[in-house]
Amino acid sequence: MADRKKLIVEAAAKSFSEFGYKATTMDHVARSAGVGKGTIYTFFKNKEELLQL
Repeated sequence: MADRKKLIVEAAAKSFSEFGYKATTMDHVARSAGVGKGTIYTFFKNKEELLQL
């Protein structure tokens, strides 16, 4: 499970860097991390919580 969380955090960081906070979607992060969108919500409440890491 920790591996999935790490993949999500890395994908989100890359997306935030490339597209900015507003343009980054949870769908995009999920696709980039190779996980389902529901998996992201297992670890994070919302996009803001994901950004704070």
